[in-house]
Amino acid sequence: MDHTPSKTKHKTIIDEVAITSDTLTSRGGLSLFVRYLRNIGIYAQLEIFFGSTRRSKKGLPIVEIFKQLLCFFVDAPAITWSTLTL
Repeated sequence: MDHTPSKTKHKTIIDEVAITSDTLTSRGGLSLFVRYLRNIGIYAQLEIFFGSTRRSKKGLPIVEIFKQLLCFFVDAPAITWSTLTL
């Protein structure tokens, strides 16, 4: 019998925030931040304003670049902020 495993992507959506005894990483709150950004519709606005700047389909979409940039600004340690100042 020929059996090939199916490859499915499973996305976990956080439905609530509660107290836990589990150890969370320092970046555990970023998923909530990304969900907040998605729910307020900022990604659609970014696509409208900056979507035309992407000339090629290679690389990350504009929305993904902004998502990573915003998460970096939220999560960046203090030492990184000092290197970004002019």
